Order: sequence, then C-alpha cells, then structure tokens
Amino acid sequence: MFAHVFAPFGAALLRLACATWRWEVSGLEHVAPFWSGGKPVIICCWHGRLLMLPFTWFRHGGGDIYVLMGKNRNGELITRIVSRFNMKAIRGSSRSGGKEARDEMAALVKSSPATTIALTPDGPHGPVFVSKLGAAQLSRQASIPVVWASAAASAVWRLPTWDRFQLPLPFARVKVRFSEAMFPEAHSASSLEAYRDALDTFGREQLEALDASLR
Repeated sequence: MFAHVFAPFGAALLRLACATWRWEVSGLEHVAPFWSGGKPVIICCWHGRLLMLPFTWFRHGGGDIYVLMGKNRNGELITRIVSRFNMKAIRGSSRSGGKEARDEMAALVKSSPATTIALTPDGPHGPVFVSKLGAAQLSRQASIPVVWASAAASAVWRLPTWDRFQLPLPFARVKVRFSEAMFPEAHSASSLEAYRDALDTFGREQLEALDASLR
C-alpha cells in the first residue's frame, strides 16, 4: 500500500525536478556499442548519486535494463518509481537474496544478451565508495564488462545518510558521464577481491574527475 500510494507521486516529483536541471551527458560512445550490438553490460553508479540515473536512462538508454532492488518496503517503492522510467527490477540485496539475485541476473544475460544490469555496489548500507563483491562476481561469472556511470551536480542538498545522498537543487547543472568499459578478462589473474578493488579505484577516480569539473 505504501509503495502503491507514493510511487506515482515520487515519479512525478522526480520528473519535475529533472525538467529543471541543465543536463550534460557524456561518454555515451562507451555504452552505445553494447546497446546497438545487443551485448550485455553492467553499469555501476555510487549509491549517493543514483537519483540522476533514471532520467538519463529514459532519455539515452537502449535495450532492457534491470536494476537490483532490495526486498524491503523502500525497495518496492523505488522499483515502482523506476518502472516509470523504463527500468525493470530484480529483487535482492547483499543481506537478503543476494546470491539468488546474482544467479538470476547471470541467467537473464545468458538468455537475453541485449541486457544492461544497473548496480549501486556500495549500497544499501555502505561504507561509501566501497563495493560489495556482487558486481565483481557477476562480471566475472558471466563475463560481462563494467562501465561506471558517474553523476554530479553543481548545487545539491545532501541528506544526513551514510552516503550523503545528493538531491540536485532546481536549475542545477547535472553531469552524467559513462566511463570506458573494464573487462573481467583483463583481470583474470587477480583474486576476486583485487578485481573488486580495481573496479572501485576506477569508479572513485571517475567520480572525482567529474566533481572537479563542476568546481
């Protein structure tokens, strides 16, 4: 009932906010070959910046995209909101149903290669900018490359949460940048933890550079 009542309001509010932001989306050339070629890709975004991604996908995405959502009440609400931006959900988290969700994503990619998997690897509880192993595991298990989607805004509200979740202010400049892909085969000699750390280092560097471009 909570999600049923508040999802339409939340989606409308997000659409209204997005309409006021001054958008700059770059790096689409890094993801377009996957979308046009019907090849799977994992797109990672840090949890505190995820608000800027649904509208980006709605305007620029290709193929089917599946987002990993928790099984709790908030996960149900967000699932219903992002569905209004042409995003689908797989339910699970690092604390509940994580392995099952990861296996479901791997099977989905195998049966339908033209699939994008969107993950916030430091969620849902942090620590900030430190991934769980799930993204690295899925990438290696299903041989799927990883692209980072970094998002930043010139003026934001920061919520008092573990990730200092960012809400861009009306009329703020919003930048979203897709990175070059990281392929698991290039790290085949590394341990899973080392591969995860390499993904994290690259993701943090991408975000720092984008933040710096707005100063």
